Amino acid sequence: MSVLGIVFWLSLFWACVHSLPSLLHRLRRRHTLLPAPLSTRSRSALPGYVSSNGATTLTVDTVHLRVESTALNARHDALAARLGKARFRRILAGIYDVGTVAGVLGMLAADGALCWTGWQFGRALVQGTVVQQPMHAKRAIEGAMASVRPSAGPDIHLQLLIPGLTVPLSHLPVLLLSLFISQVIHEAGHAICAALDAVPLHSVGASLSLAIPSAFVALPASTLRALAPRSRARIAAAGALHNIVFWLALCALARVGFNWLGAYEDVTAHARIVLDVDADSPLYSHLPAGAVIVALDDVGAEHWDTYLTAPASDAAPGLGWCALEMWFLDHGRSCCDNSEEGALACFVSAKAEQRCVDPVPLLVPVKGSVARCGDETHMCGVNEVCVRPRGGETLLRIGVSSEGTERVILWRGPKVEVWEQVEVGTWLPRWRMLPLWLPHLTSTFLEYLKALTLSLFFLNVLPLPRLDGSQLLDAVLEYYDGDDGDLEDLEVGRGRRGERGRWKRRIGRSMRVMALTLVGGCLVLGLCGWAKEVWS
Repeated sequence: MSVLGIVFWLSLFWACVHSLPSLLHRLRRRHTLLPAPLSTRSRSALPGYVSSNGATTLTVDTVHLRVESTALNARHDALAARLGKARFRRILAGIYDVGTVAGVLGMLAADGALCWTGWQFGRALVQGTVVQQPMHAKRAIEGAMASVRPSAGPDIHLQLLIPGLTVPLSHLPVLLLSLFISQVIHEAGHAICAALDAVPLHSVGASLSLAIPSAFVALPASTLRALAPRSRARIAAAGALHNIVFWLALCALARVGFNWLGAYEDVTAHARIVLDVDADSPLYSHLPAGAVIVALDDVGAEHWDTYLTAPASDAAPGLGWCALEMWFLDHGRSCCDNSEEGALACFVSAKAEQRCVDPVPLLVPVKGSVARCGDETHMCGVNEVCVRPRGGETLLRIGVSSEGTERVILWRGPKVEVWEQVEVGTWLPRWRMLPLWLPHLTSTFLEYLKALTLSLFFLNVLPLPRLDGSQLLDAVLEYYDGDDGDLEDLEVGRGRRGERGRWKRRIGRSMRVMALTLVGGCLVLGLCGWAKEVWS
């Protein structure tokens, strides 16, 4: 999936959406002889449809699509009636009270994470270091599937999920679906907790802004204001509680794992399965989908990510190869002196002699195998010398197993390019009819669900405008605002209640200002670091 492909499909989708009003108008004129009723509704708003249990309105405005319905109001009222009579109402209310505590703790943790991230960004900016963000430029442009490359920079705990920059562009549909499901889980928490306190439902709905989906639950503001502070805090924190519980369930599922009913074999401990290769990659014709990679140089394929993304200076020297000393010395050393690219590679012997030789006969022998050397258990014979590629040579041996036989593919170039061009998985189908991509797509979807539902938890408990954290903070502060003091003192604003009211406003204002400052500071420092990286 490329950028142009995404632009094309989005343009086609919104063109179809904007053509719906005229199409429905024509259909109405065909089925009725009466004139259309006058309406003050915008021309871009589709007419609402009324069913026996509610009404649904679909509104289109440029690249914003909104669906709002009252069809679930009756079921919400029925749920409220059942919860009002249920014996476990106190237990359920206690659980959501725990959610209030979790929301307050999450608010403090989110502020702490923002402080730490701002400190990391600021330190990297002052010290002149560049915060390395994972990049997938080639894969992002061409739309090939990829895994997320580990960051090699400072320990930045907050990372934006930006398709094409920090995550592969091809993950965009899965990312958007995960975001919408996480929001539905969040809004369901508000609706269920509102039913617990007999708060009626105004409407539910979903919207789409360009390509970003969202879900919402609307509750009557007047009813919410009439509730006790404890109930309001409970409803405000219910969405975040559902997110954190959903995240814990996903973590438990990932820990327990599943074997796909025996249809797939897990090869995580010793191999990687090729799922896709870039069409323009030199490896495209050598690594077909389904090939089993068992080794990278002298390292097992289970170290795929760490080995291929590690700097060349971190690589262990490894074993060498035994070669006839006279054969080795007969070669020239021009490539060793000039570092020129070509078919030859610079090898160095145990006696520090450097020569330019063809690496294929040594590293990928056609017949038999070349003896290894370099330690006490691997020694060369008489008239042989131990040679290995000189440091800086970009040679990688990829061991592939196919139908019981193993072969070696020799790659010349940066190892990280193999990581970028080849997508691998860890589930091998037991039967050829099963798709290779299904387990990988499912695991990617679950990982995004975990990341986004946890992100929604911390984001929504921040005391920022239009977020649940702001309402939660007000309700908690009001809950601890006592009703002490004489009536005369209260009328003139004196007494402990008046003093507490002032402190409540100061604390609320300070928390909001701090959250806004932290978010803005992290954004500014992050942009400064990005600009410095671009212009340096």
